[in-house]
Amino acid sequence: MRGILTSDGSSPNFSPSPFQDFSETISRFFRDQEVFETLRQSVIPSLLEEENRKELRIWSIGCASGEEPYSLALLWEDKFKQTWPQVCLSILATDVDEKMLARAKEGRYKNSSLKEVPKEIVKIFFKREGEFYIVDPNLREGVAFERHDILTEEPFLEMDIVFCRNLAFTYFSKESQIEVLKKISFSLKEKGYLVIGKDECLPLTYPTLFVPVFPKEKVHRKFS
Repeated sequence: MRGILTSDGSSPNFSPSPFQDFSETISRFFRDQEVFETLRQSVIPSLLEEENRKELRIWSIGCASGEEPYSLALLWEDKFKQTWPQVCLSILATDVDEKMLARAKEGRYKNSSLKEVPKEIVKIFFKREGEFYIVDPNLREGVAFERHDILTEEPFLEMDIVFCRNLAFTYFSKESQIEVLKKISFSLKEKGYLVIGKDECLPLTYPTLFVPVFPKEKVHRKFS
């Protein structure tokens, strides 16, 4: 996933974000399980069934300490990898906080972060070291962590699914939310999916960009 281009073909220029201190950092694996169940049952299968599918690209915006992108990698390993061996999963996880990104890359979590992960999955994909559980190196290799500010920088392109939960549509102004939504729309492929937080709503202009396909789970699809 390294070297994904922005819309102008260049590497991102990193600049401070006025919202850096407001991003949601309290997280756990498979937070809001119904969202991941919807991905498993409907969203991901609909994408994999597309003709000549060779890659599935997911962007986790505001990934904090990494539980969300690693959850996506675990879902893929457990439910899809063997059935779709010809498809490569690429997960890009971004945040403006370099300290949080360092924690995410390390992949060390306490048991409280794993309470919603089945025990058999924990045994396979985590190594226990004292009070910590360490993500399997092979799983970490499937997730690329990058510093990026969605508010001030150009989006990454050609994504199938974008997660932007408990960040822009909670803490940003309405004007900034609209700008972020436009960037996400530009980032997604035709009929790509956007997932937001369960207590969030898109700004009122969203029907021109996205339509809700799973309203309860806050899953939207790019309008085309």
